[in-house]
Amino acid sequence: MTYACGRRAYCGSSHSGVPSAVVGSTVQAVKSVAMPMTSADGDTAPTYIRGFGTVFHISAAQTEWKELGRTFTKDNAVQYTLEYKDIATNTWRPLVDRSTNTTAYTADYVTFDRVLTNAVRLKILGTTENVKVGVHELNVFGENYNLAASKGMITP
Repeated sequence: MTYACGRRAYCGSSHSGVPSAVVGSTVQAVKSVAMPMTSADGDTAPTYIRGFGTVFHISAAQTEWKELGRTFTKDNAVQYTLEYKDIATNTWRPLVDRSTNTTAYTADYVTFDRVLTNAVRLKILGTTENVKVGVHELNVFGENYNLAASKGMITP
């Protein structure tokens, strides 16, 4: 199993409840190391960029949110966008737009049309309860393009 962080499946993180790989297929987790992302006070759009170290066809992502500070609420919906790095144009392109989200999730799993990339960018735009949040863990799921091409599963 290959992870973008270049480490084994344990990567120092807890089990997320979503399979990291499907046995007998080329689906793999492009998994980030579990490190809470926080931002400086006054940062209006905290941003988390995760490079993969190789090229992947990605089609799903799971974000585990962490409320920061001493104020906690079960109704704190995170509003955010998720973008991917378009390799051909070297620009960021949209994957997920939850800028008007009003549903609170502690872990948000989303699927999208498959894209070829080597990085994703998550921007936290705000929350419905104005409680500051960070990213506890970001998992991106897809196929390792170079591995699949080397095994003859796709044409390079």
